[in-house]
Amino acid sequence: MAGNKLFSKFLSFSFGSWVALGIGVISTPIITRLFSPKDFGLGSMYVLFFNIIVLVSLLGTDQAFVRFFYVEEENHRAVLLKKCIRMTIVAFILSSIVILFFSKPLSLFMFNQDSTFLILLVLLGALFQIIYRFSTLVIRMEQKGLIYSIVQIAAKILELLGVLLFVFLLGSSFHTYIYSYLFWLVIAALLTVFLTRHYWFSNRQKTTLKTTDKEIIYFSIPLVFTSLIYWLMQSIDRFALKAWASAEELGLYVAAFKVIALLNIFQTTFSTFWSPVSYDHYEKNPNDKVFYTKMYEIVSFGMFLIAILTIMFKDLIVLLLGAEYRTATFIMPFLVFMPVMYTISETTVIGINFYKKTRWHLFITIIVFFVNLGMTFVLVPKMGATGAAIATGLSFIIFMFLRTLISKKYFNVDYKLYKFFFITILVALYALYNSFYSWSWLNVLLGALMIGSLSIFYRKTIKLVIKEKDKLFKKGEERG
Repeated sequence: MAGNKLFSKFLSFSFGSWVALGIGVISTPIITRLFSPKDFGLGSMYVLFFNIIVLVSLLGTDQAFVRFFYVEEENHRAVLLKKCIRMTIVAFILSSIVILFFSKPLSLFMFNQDSTFLILLVLLGALFQIIYRFSTLVIRMEQKGLIYSIVQIAAKILELLGVLLFVFLLGSSFHTYIYSYLFWLVIAALLTVFLTRHYWFSNRQKTTLKTTDKEIIYFSIPLVFTSLIYWLMQSIDRFALKAWASAEELGLYVAAFKVIALLNIFQTTFSTFWSPVSYDHYEKNPNDKVFYTKMYEIVSFGMFLIAILTIMFKDLIVLLLGAEYRTATFIMPFLVFMPVMYTISETTVIGINFYKKTRWHLFITIIVFFVNLGMTFVLVPKMGATGAAIATGLSFIIFMFLRTLISKKYFNVDYKLYKFFFITILVALYALYNSFYSWSWLNVLLGALMIGSLSIFYRKTIKLVIKEKDKLFKKGEERG
């Protein structure tokens, strides 16, 4: 695939993420002002609850759909979708029966009241989230970046309009928050089903697929446990801070995490773009490994640069949170490794995915979970939120290396890991320094030296990016 075509495709996928981020920056302060912290918290429990149900119900079949999409002929992919959906719906029905049986204690725990109606709303939200998930996956896998971006933007606008509408009609309460969330989710799900109706309403039922039920189950099941453990791994820090530190420390940590969450735009956008592109390229050119080396180099350089700049200007960024959150500046540096390492590892984990060895995802996640748990147990009581951040950052560095080394067993790409290892150590030392010292000219000097070193190590990558950029602009001028 030509570099300029790949870059154009990336822009089409990322456009919606950036606009949605802008809408989120505007809508979040509006929404938080319309609901009290208590109502906002109870409403958030609704979203958390149905997302857990979705996670269990999917059984990893959404990832199986992604993995086997390009294995199947184009006119057979609708059958693959229905096969994956069928498994998910069976799991959803079984989960719903269990949840309804325990509806009273679950409702009391989640919403502080006994309400079967709220539990039914949770199940309804989970059902439409499943539909929305598969519909957007179809758009992603067909590599329709512009349509995917429009859906993202529409979802954010619907979310804000739903809140304003229901607050106007019903007043401000956590019930209103739930209704407004369900409102945008139902409309977004129906919209994406309409856009992918050629998959949902296809008449090809008796087609024999290359992919068997056994392959789907074998590929999917490890991912269920992987997702659950990964979710728990991301929650350890908050549980630890609640148990061993003060509420203030927990608040500062969450605030720093919200800032770092902005970097997730790179992670989400790249993962959305990369999954279909990598699988498609592998099916067409299974022996071409240079393609993956180039992508890894570009992503590594870009994410390391973002990490260094974020750490360098951490004190300036934290000013946006307000004076009471100033000490969050010492928490941010190591949290940077979470989106950075995950994004880079998406380019190196391909061997595990191509060869359908998904049990390794579970193995890796379990190892990192216990490493994170151990470091959190040691660091949080002594260092509070800064310790939690260091534990999280180091865990994701280990996560990246494990994914890469195991992936290379099956699909041996030259990732030049010696260079990556050296830069990782430099950035980690820079993050460690900034975890204990505020802004100074020495910090800026160290950051500049880091960027200089990064540019020297990745000079060939920089030349490659500039070359492809020039091709893209030249092509645009010719069309004009």
